[in-house]
Amino acid sequence: MKECALALGTFDGMHKGHVSVIKAARESGFEVVALTFAVPPKFIISGEKPELLMTAEAKERALAELGVIRCDYLDFKEVCQLSPEEFLDLICQKYPVKMISCGFNYRFGKDGVGDTKFLREYCREKGITVHVARARQVENEIISSSLLRQMIKDGRVADANKLLYKPFSFFGPVVHGDARGRTLGFPTVNQNYPEEQLVLPKAGVYAGETYVGGKRYHCVTNIGFRPTYAVKKALCETFIIDFDTNLYDTVFEIRLKRFLRSEKKFSSVKELQKAIAADVENVREDML
Repeated sequence: MKECALALGTFDGMHKGHVSVIKAARESGFEVVALTFAVPPKFIISGEKPELLMTAEAKERALAELGVIRCDYLDFKEVCQLSPEEFLDLICQKYPVKMISCGFNYRFGKDGVGDTKFLREYCREKGITVHVARARQVENEIISSSLLRQMIKDGRVADANKLLYKPFSFFGPVVHGDARGRTLGFPTVNQNYPEEQLVLPKAGVYAGETYVGGKRYHCVTNIGFRPTYAVKKALCETFIIDFDTNLYDTVFEIRLKRFLRSEKKFSSVKELQKAIAADVENVREDML
């Protein structure tokens, strides 16, 4: 393997802070290797269900687009008991590292006692260059994956997207629904939302977009539990504007752009039809 620059971080969501870490590593002139975790350690330590901003596949695509030649995953259980020095010894033995780039709050070693100060001191003795990306802020808050998760839970996807490398999105196979959308005059594409992996956005209706056959389409996407029909599992129903091709048995991406309204239990089919028509008209304004 050639001499390389290591980019260290969880890189969940690939926000502006993450991008600056990758950019600094790339500007070193060495091949860039991202050293990360499949699941942020905070979820492993707490035992909570992961609420990721992107899948591993999406993260790897984004890293590759930013110039990373290789993405390697650390096994948290294997490294969590190492001292900071043992952790750095391990990665320096495995990689011909000439430069390390990380965020200002990167922690490592048992109980997270290793910090960027320790990293600089260790690398100085090894002749390794270190770049520590500064904190990036929005509205007096430090941009972080935790902040972005909360934004999405609150339905603030438009605000979150401004801080992300790419809009918040998810992939999923098209599943057979109950065909109610077609009877309402708005045939929908149905997907099970991957809530076992990704953070669940605020239940409601979103303006979004998708790509089919390389062409972009605007869409109206409802994520939630369909209170009118009392569904228990989070579902995603999407009406793709000016599109009428059957997408059964395909896997495709939905990108959320902005929150339109909360879910509501409608008293009649006519009232529901009227609300959907208003949602579609709202999204059509984005197309002008």
